[in-house]
Amino acid sequence: MKDTRRGLLQIHVTFVDIMTRIDKDYALVGHVMETIAVMKEIQCPFKCLAIDGCMSINYYPMASDSNGNRISRYVLHLLIRSEGREDPGRYPLGVTASIKVNGKDYSPRLRGHNVVILSGVTGSFLDSKVFDTHASSDAGYRLRDYLNSIIGNKIVLIAIQDEGSKHISPAIDALKRVRATDDILDLTDYRGSFALVGYAGVDKPTWIAQKSAKMGKGPSEISLTIPPPTAIRGLYYNQPGHSCTDIRDSGFFKKDGEYWVDPEKNGKPLKVYCDMTTDGGGWLLVSNVVVDSSLTKQFSTESSYQGISNIYNKTLFLTQNAMKELRTHLSFTLLRFHCSKQQGRTFHVTTAANNSGEAVVQYFSGQMDDQPAACGSFVRMKDDDSNLAANCEQWNDQKWGVVNSDRTSRLYNTSAFVNGKYHWRLVPGNPRWECDDHNLEGEEFLGLSSGDFWKVYVR
Repeated sequence: MKDTRRGLLQIHVTFVDIMTRIDKDYALVGHVMETIAVMKEIQCPFKCLAIDGCMSINYYPMASDSNGNRISRYVLHLLIRSEGREDPGRYPLGVTASIKVNGKDYSPRLRGHNVVILSGVTGSFLDSKVFDTHASSDAGYRLRDYLNSIIGNKIVLIAIQDEGSKHISPAIDALKRVRATDDILDLTDYRGSFALVGYAGVDKPTWIAQKSAKMGKGPSEISLTIPPPTAIRGLYYNQPGHSCTDIRDSGFFKKDGEYWVDPEKNGKPLKVYCDMTTDGGGWLLVSNVVVDSSLTKQFSTESSYQGISNIYNKTLFLTQNAMKELRTHLSFTLLRFHCSKQQGRTFHVTTAANNSGEAVVQYFSGQMDDQPAACGSFVRMKDDDSNLAANCEQWNDQKWGVVNSDRTSRLYNTSAFVNGKYHWRLVPGNPRWECDDHNLEGEEFLGLSSGDFWKVYVR
């Protein structure tokens, strides 16, 4: 059985004299002796007593991933130093390259390009290699292939030791991919020094750094701190976003899928589905019905917005009360309606960012009962080929919804329609599951197929 109560203990050596100021709750950079996983915080001082030279400890609770398992929230103190053979400031015992992470040197310390890879999520050490780009004719190609194999949320640390210019050319583009800048002429300069704190992911973090110097002008040194990543917001239970938009705006995640959100900011997050690609992303899926292979016309309705955590059941629509409750916590401003039939057409619109669109949001969120005007209240998405969206002036009374309809079912029961022709409508147990069609004798009904769907998003 996996235990999820573990924390991270960082044990620090604090060799100080009486003239050194010690601030409470601050760790000393570069003084980490050891990082130990413990079951309980009370174990920390006993671990320290058992280690010679340990003067203080810092305890870091570990965050939880989407399965409830714990991960560390790291702070990385980096010191990257590259020395060329002729550099006057090199260490007295010989030329070297050091790549220190929280005080520990992970560099292979051999001639050429020394590379260290860290996890961008946990900050943990993943791998280290060295490529003798001075003497080995294929080292540049091997460095290129190695760097190109490092993808995703990974931190790439590089330092040249001694000399690394002769066979580096094949790896130039691979170095740029991990955020080496175009100004890397010193990299190909004989016995020049080069240090890089790079990144293998798509989005460029603010902490990217590079230093280089020509022969005899080094060493090149980088000293910086990478703070706990805010970019993992929404990926873990203990680090939820407030909404899908909030997660999108954190600047990291660009993929559709499951995320953790805490609309009420009460420490009780929900796992939800976020569309991060359509129309700029940040869309929260709040209703989702997908026809299964049995073509059963059944789905459940939820009177609380928290039902969106069950959205993957593909048989759920929120009631008006649930939408009203959700809007009090998220203050969303847009709705998106999306239905599609394989034998028919696709209705896909988002409410407009204007007063007419706001009226539609208020109507379906139970904040007003007056039916909002149709024309000018929505924008057709690229894949929309519906007759319903193309003919807003023919909508019933040229408005959304229907007079005297059940207020709780507004989101799914005749939400928009051209009378007798094109409808958005589905009711549990009722044969009229309509998406830009109408299931009555003599009218166009496009039938149901496995995979047909009705979805509603908010942003």
